Amino acid sequence: MLSPLPVVEPPEGLFAVDDIEPYGSVAEFVEEYICKVYRRQVTDSVDVVWCPEWWRHAEAGARMLGLWESWYFKRNQGAVGISEWFIDHADPQMRILFSPKGPFRFCSVRNGHSNYLTEHPLPMLRPPAEFMSDPGDAELEGAQGFGR
Repeated sequence: MLSPLPVVEPPEGLFAVDDIEPYGSVAEFVEEYICKVYRRQVTDSVDVVWCPEWWRHAEAGARMLGLWESWYFKRNQGAVGISEWFIDHADPQMRILFSPKGPFRFCSVRNGHSNYLTEHPLPMLRPPAEFMSDPGDAELEGAQGFGR
């Protein structure tokens, strides 16, 4: 005969909606919410990657900031707000962050952060001056558009 499964309490505050702002920074949001909600095998895995120093990646920092801000907005909507947040925001962003082709590609939990992508931004050439002005500027009405 099988014995009953033990009851495990979630971490304190994980599902609380009473606090107006339970996370005072994006770092606290990642540490106290993202890392506890998104539990994945990230050690010795080729399918899922993670950098313990995620904040050292500009892309990851920007994505986490967007998740933190959108989480507050959706959380305060009530009803299905958090469900929409997962579907529309968290899951797509975390798929990119966890992807072996994403910003943590050269990092690992065992070996830590790698500066490879930090030191090698996307190559680009500076665009012509007309692309550096306000797009609503009347002088640009006759300027070439993108892709021409």
